[in-house]
Amino acid sequence: MDAVRARFARNEGLPFADILTEASIRDVLNEHGVQFRDRVFSPVTTIWGFLSQVLSEDHSCRDAVSRIIAHRAANGITVCSPNTASYCSARSRIRTKVLSTLATRTAQELQTSIADQWKWNGRSVFIVDGSSVSMPDTPENQAVYPQPPNQKPGLGFPLKPGDVVLADALFDDYFLTWELCTRGIDIVACAQYERVRSQVTQSRPDDDIIIWERPNKPHGMTGEHYRSYPKTLTMRQVTVDARDKNNRAKQFKVVTTMLDPSIDGKQIGDLYERRWDGEVDIRSIKSTMQMDILRCKTPEMVHKEIWAHLLAYNLLRTVMAVAANENDTEPRKVSFKGAKQALTAFAPKIEAARPEERATLVDAMLTTIAYHRVGDRPGRWEPRARKRRPKPAARLTKPRHIAKLPDNRSKWF
Repeated sequence: MDAVRARFARNEGLPFADILTEASIRDVLNEHGVQFRDRVFSPVTTIWGFLSQVLSEDHSCRDAVSRIIAHRAANGITVCSPNTASYCSARSRIRTKVLSTLATRTAQELQTSIADQWKWNGRSVFIVDGSSVSMPDTPENQAVYPQPPNQKPGLGFPLKPGDVVLADALFDDYFLTWELCTRGIDIVACAQYERVRSQVTQSRPDDDIIIWERPNKPHGMTGEHYRSYPKTLTMRQVTVDARDKNNRAKQFKVVTTMLDPSIDGKQIGDLYERRWDGEVDIRSIKSTMQMDILRCKTPEMVHKEIWAHLLAYNLLRTVMAVAANENDTEPRKVSFKGAKQALTAFAPKIEAARPEERATLVDAMLTTIAYHRVGDRPGRWEPRARKRRPKPAARLTKPRHIAKLPDNRSKWF
């Protein structure tokens, strides 16, 4: 954290140039064999512009180009044309693998530098959940993401032996649990159903030790693959009491592969209640960073847009970690939206300041970020309904280019 903090005061570029340095970007470009000419929208400038674009409330290419022009003018460099064509062309030339490598590497650097007291019993916990986004319904996007969407193999989770996976009831799966166990990874998940033919071998005040029998062979799994799984698994079942006068939940059961008696049932229950952090993180990416509706019109650019959002998210989390470290708090207690607002407000001032003035501005930015906290509101529940009535309008049930044809216009007037 101290090393990351030291780079803030040397910031001389666009947003996040303090963390994502030009040298680190060039290393990744060289790693992937990317060669480029010296031009206004070099890969380094384009990536910085892409990051400022996904963090902007506007999200438009015109806004990103305006930021680059302002940066060049402030540094006495010849300004480029406000036309967005060159920037869009340069953005399309960036390899998706370059953005994914930068996003993954930034997350790994942050993970290895965090304080031990921020971990759970000295272990890293990965909250797993799923979500979805929407994008323009161009023929290219429809071909890659058909309706309904087909689940396709994705990237593996960055897990290693000793880590803990924290997930909802959909991950309460015998075969998935065994796959994680073979890799030395524990799981904590909400019990989805009563296990048929399971036996309680030991009953304790705060949990039970159960023998989970292998369920029937899933459809699509070969017999040979099915027989490779053991006939039983030893699990731990904890009853979590979440009763509250304002809470819709009462009591539920959590299963885990962690059998260590030094970790009591209350610790397991408290850990599972942190699963909501995963929901909040997804909301931060989709709502606060506006990734719920993507703008790109081709699958290739959609992938780049997603990785640019994740890269910006990891960089902003790094800033939050530094702010929390310097103000003696935990990153989870710092507001993500407040951090984003503070950073976007301070970034132009830090960039325009003289080198000797940057340290004071960085201190003020970090203090502001750490000031905005997320309250601990257990049992909070809000109705899943909208109070504001939407304006009455017909739903678009056909692709836009078809609806615009003269014969169809009368349907949507």
